[in-house]
Amino acid sequence: MIRVFVNERPVTVAPGASVRDAVEVLDRELADLVGRGVAYVTDAVGRPVDAGDPVGEGGAIFRVVVSARPGPPRLTKEALRRWPKAELHVHLDGCLRPATMLELARAQGIRLPADTPEGLAQALYVKHAKSLEEYLTKYEITLSVMQTAAALERIAYEFVLDAAADGLRYVEVRYSPLLHRPALTLAQAIEAPLAGIKRGEAETGTKVVLIVCGIRTRAPAESLELARAAAGYRAAGVVAFDLAGAERGFPARDHAAAFAYAAQHGMACTCHAGEGDGPESIHQALHQCGAQRIGHGTRLGEDPSLLEYVIERKIPLEMCLTSNLHTHTVPSLAEHPFKHYLDQGVVVTLNTDGRLVDGISLTDEYFVAQTVLGLTKADLERVVLNACESAFLPSRSRSRSCAPWPCSRCRVSCGIRSRARYDHNSPRRRTARPGRPHQRQWPRPRPHRARFHNGSPGSSGSRSFWASASRCRATVEPSAGGWWAGVWGCSSRSPCSCCSSPSGTGCSRRWATS
Repeated sequence: MIRVFVNERPVTVAPGASVRDAVEVLDRELADLVGRGVAYVTDAVGRPVDAGDPVGEGGAIFRVVVSARPGPPRLTKEALRRWPKAELHVHLDGCLRPATMLELARAQGIRLPADTPEGLAQALYVKHAKSLEEYLTKYEITLSVMQTAAALERIAYEFVLDAAADGLRYVEVRYSPLLHRPALTLAQAIEAPLAGIKRGEAETGTKVVLIVCGIRTRAPAESLELARAAAGYRAAGVVAFDLAGAERGFPARDHAAAFAYAAQHGMACTCHAGEGDGPESIHQALHQCGAQRIGHGTRLGEDPSLLEYVIERKIPLEMCLTSNLHTHTVPSLAEHPFKHYLDQGVVVTLNTDGRLVDGISLTDEYFVAQTVLGLTKADLERVVLNACESAFLPSRSRSRSCAPWPCSRCRVSCGIRSRARYDHNSPRRRTARPGRPHQRQWPRPRPHRARFHNGSPGSSGSRSFWASASRCRATVEPSAGGWWAGVWGCSSRSPCSCCSSPSGTGCSRRWATS
């Protein structure tokens, strides 16, 4: 028998018992509320846990929180893990395996704050940070073992494996090559993770691309230097430029030249804003740096006119629930504005930010959104599709390989090979006019195409993504993208590969979500 604590009371259960079993020993009525979705369980630090999970080791602490809103039965973490997902905002230097960190530290003669994987995970887990700036100090520890090309390649490779194990089919992982100098040149710091990603993709089938980050606290000239170096790797898998780091006192507009260079050379642009600083930082990112997506954007609601602008232009937000709690951007998970934004019509996506430092997976974030914020299954499906439609797809030569997304109108994975990224250097580019997006000028008329918007219509950096579906007969756009699981190699003029039905006529195999 093992002893755990539920609502600060000791409870004795058999080894292997579930969290729900422990709650039932304490109070059967409370366990019934958990089963009906009226209450949920958190661990000692306030993270929601699946009531079906085992209690683990003795001494574990659980708290039962009763919600005022009953709802349908919640999806389990295992069901959510099986969902095919996409992630747009995650930092490579926040996702190391603790065991790998220890091996690299020993090989490089670096001292870490703990000498066991479990102890190191606890030391790096951010739970008492008072601000974004304090939160970022944890990254100094992870970066200390990432100063060789071999280490970067291995970490990127293992990142892809871990992402695939969590059900991710597409990931945009970001980091700053500037933070690996002087040990490595910018070229070496870019090529090493690309090599690791390529190995991981070959083993898992998960598509992973890179976003490089300038650093707000560094000289703008360094950001411009990074943009110039990264542009040369656009065809190799570097798809976008970002600006990260402490926000307050370090305005994004100082780095506008780097964003302009990246956009002029065919790279997409995103920018951390609205996390450590107010909505003015979001305004700068959009209107002075040309960002097409916003990293976090948590404080967007403080400016109603800017919120309306973001909704109207369908500018995606890369939101991170647990990370925002750890940086004290929000006082509690229950007070996070994610669901409010979703209900208002903002294109919100769910992301982890840093799996190691935040102690979560993307599955955990979806579970938190469902358990604490009350998102329904349909809401979660919409969030998954938001991430897919907001992705910065690779250059045209690479986007012809199959990606796990369907036609947005019929959810049939037809014609995915024909999806092409808008190319700023294309000779067919048309000059943007105020209030209307750039449009791809195809050389000849094509059949029906479902259009995926990304970025701000009317902004010089906006892009449109197209998926050919030449036999699509759908008349309405569905609320969820449940048809893209497991479909690789389907084209618009051949049967759907998951059920052998003619393309665009409907598919008999549904997305397993329970």
